[in-house]
Amino acid sequence: MKKLNSFILVSGLFILTSSFSGCGTDININEYIDKNAPLKMTINQRDNSTGLTTSENFEIAVNADKYQKIIEWGNKNKDGWQWAPASYIADIYIGQGNFRMLYTLGG
Repeated sequence: MKKLNSFILVSGLFILTSSFSGCGTDININEYIDKNAPLKMTINQRDNSTGLTTSENFEIAVNADKYQKIIEWGNKNKDGWQWAPASYIADIYIGQGNFRMLYTLGG
């Protein structure tokens, strides 16, 4: 019984630890992006003197060159993505629906 309890405890800790750490994965951007809908882009800038962050929000239209370049970049960079259960304040955010791509300048 003691071995079973130890096994359950160790297994539970492993699962808990795994769920809180980012995991590398391969992503096919075409499975996540609806190519008939625009992308949302947010650029966050932190003011070093005040410590406050301001956000600029943009919509990237489906027929925009930037939209096509993002899809093309995603097709060329399918591996090495990180999944994380936490939310981060990114310097640049691009998203649509449940998909979000975060870029941090300092990290």
